[in-house]
Amino acid sequence: MTYALEIRNLVKNFGSLEVTRDVSFGVNKGERLALIGPNGAGKTTIFNLISGVYPVTSGQILIQGTDVTDVPSKERIAHGISRNFQNVRLMKHLTVVENLILDQHINASGVANMLQPFGMLRRHKWWKQAYEALEEARLIDYANETVDALPYGLRKRVDLVRALLADPKILLLDEPAAGLNPTETDELMRELKTVAQNGVTLLVVEHDMHFVRNLCERVVVLNFGEKVSEGTMAEVEKNPKVQAAYLGVEAEEQDNAA
Repeated sequence: MTYALEIRNLVKNFGSLEVTRDVSFGVNKGERLALIGPNGAGKTTIFNLISGVYPVTSGQILIQGTDVTDVPSKERIAHGISRNFQNVRLMKHLTVVENLILDQHINASGVANMLQPFGMLRRHKWWKQAYEALEEARLIDYANETVDALPYGLRKRVDLVRALLADPKILLLDEPAAGLNPTETDELMRELKTVAQNGVTLLVVEHDMHFVRNLCERVVVLNFGEKVSEGTMAEVEKNPKVQAAYLGVEAEEQDNAA
């Protein structure tokens, strides 16, 4: 079976510190899978390895069966990977639509190409695509607003539009519900389910278990850089290793509070 995204025996060391240890899992096309675990479990590190921010110490990353382990970060976009970040990375002094155009420009082949006739035509296409994406996301009224004038929830939605404009096969979402109120969270869940129904594979890191339970079909649980469980939310909740990982966190928090 060929997965949309497959991780094989992934290891990442920072010097003598082993951050992830022999992590393996696969995600099917259009599936919604969450990486969960206590702080420091290695979830964001896995994201950074998949997107090429960090080099892999050992193991493999495959997209549709193609090994991209050593492919540079920027070139992974061509293989269909797009991501957001826990902290929204938009240029606050630019308008919403300018941010979307800028991101498409960065993902293209360079400034010199923009000076060629074909580059100018492509730039016109980017503007058209940006406005259409904002229209579809019901954000068109904010197209010419600067990002710093938007509330946080709207910034998160703009960042999702930015990631989707890359026409990804695989979308990595790092804490997408962080900072959102319940209404915004429910709206985001609906949008992401629609994205997955259109064939985009979602890999989510999220601490909001209500969000995970209602969005994701499967979860992979990490603790201290190791995979300790995989399955539906109902299945992993029964796993003693998962209970120990989360109960350990709760006990530590109670001790600190005392």
